[in-house]
Formats: sequence, C-alpha cells, structure tokens
Amino acid sequence: MDEYCDFPSQASNVEEELGKLMAEDENLCPGINACMVCGKKKINFPCPKCKLVTYCSEACRKVDSCIPASSPTPGHCVEVCDALKSVASSSEEADRSELE
Repeated sequence: MDEYCDFPSQASNVEEELGKLMAEDENLCPGINACMVCGKKKINFPCPKCKLVTYCSEACRKVDSCIPASSPTPGHCVEVCDALKSVASSSEEADRSELE
C-alpha cells in the first residue's frame, strides 16, 4: 500500500474502481456506508480525527491519507480532514442554535 503514496496516478485508478462500484450499486456511498478507498461495505475504521469518513481497514485509511490536497483527486489528507471537521462542527453549532 505504501507504493500508493509514491505514485499519485494510482488515485485515478481508485476513483475509477469506485465509480464502477457506484454504478453497480446506487446506494453505495464511499466513506459513509462503504470504504472510501476500495468500496467494501464492511467498514470498521473511521478516521480517528474527524470520525466522518470510514474505511474497511487501517491500510485503506493510510492509503487515502497519502493523497495530498493538491491532487486532482485529493484523499483524506490532513487539510481535507480539518475542513470536514470544521464543516461538521459548524453544522452542529447551527443545529444547536436552531433548537434554542
């Protein structure tokens, strides 16, 4: 899996494979109800920081975190994770203020 970090062109291969899986199963949501990297529906590993993106294994999580934000198909790198975490916390704050 470490080779993935060395060859960013592999990101398009992952995206292509996920696209095929999503075409076959319209309910497949990578990162939500399936692994963000390989599309497996057995997900056991949420991102330890934001807890918003899910993976089938620690290996897939590491692969996704290696793809930089500057890539045409960014992975769940630190910048993306921080942005998702920020959006989620803003949404939670908005929900709380609506309830008050």
